[in-house]
Amino acid sequence: LAGDNVITSCGCTTVEYPKEPVQPGKSLTLKVKYQAEHPEHFSKTVRIHCNSESSPRILTVSGNAQ
Repeated sequence: LAGDNVITSCGCTTVEYPKEPVQPGKSLTLKVKYQAEHPEHFSKTVRIHCNSESSPRILTVSGNAQ
């Protein structure tokens, strides 16, 4: 994954991950952070473009900010 291969639905959501290539059969951990401006319910998406048949993969992050 390169920096432009991970796209968030807004600027309030950030993603951290190792920049080294992931070998076949191995895994990668992404740290997704949502910065809430107000206490409210949220639902954000992270689109991950990679060399997988199911690319892009879309992660949904939701919850109640306090």
